[in-house]
Amino acid sequence: MIVFKRGVELINLAETFKRIPFLEYFNDYYLSKIIDSSQMVRYDPGETILAEGTLGSELYILFDGKVRIHKDQQLITTLTRIGDIFGEMAMLDHQVRTASVVAETPTWCLVVDVSFINQLPAEERNTCYAVLYSFFSRIVTERLMATTEELARVRLELTAVRKELAALKQAS
Repeated sequence: MIVFKRGVELINLAETFKRIPFLEYFNDYYLSKIIDSSQMVRYDPGETILAEGTLGSELYILFDGKVRIHKDQQLITTLTRIGDIFGEMAMLDHQVRTASVVAETPTWCLVVDVSFINQLPAEERNTCYAVLYSFFSRIVTERLMATTEELARVRLELTAVRKELAALKQAS
């Protein structure tokens, strides 16, 4: 892991950040707060970015590269799109990380420490959380839809295998 830039050093990238789906939801004020609590980090291939079972208040925005997400050492998915977010679930429910994320290629991420929200005045904190939760609900909805499609596909495959097994049993 190589930290490229931190906080105010990232201000010159603010216009670039505004084009990232997650960050486009924030006005200039909140975007500056996010940038102040962030760092741009480069990870080498094979490097663990997040480890399952660890705590953290950071979420990660993919800027370049490819990462693999593993649960119990089983590949769940691969992320490659600029703006893909990971690590947000632990931030939302203050629980341990539910999966590991490993860089597959040289990977650049904006690492946002969202604990800055707790230092905001109550009204601003509530507004910021509302924007975060609104965006995260979209992410969760997309992931749930993909999971539902995968479950339906696997059930069809399982039904076909069961029929084949029943036919083999009857034939023997």
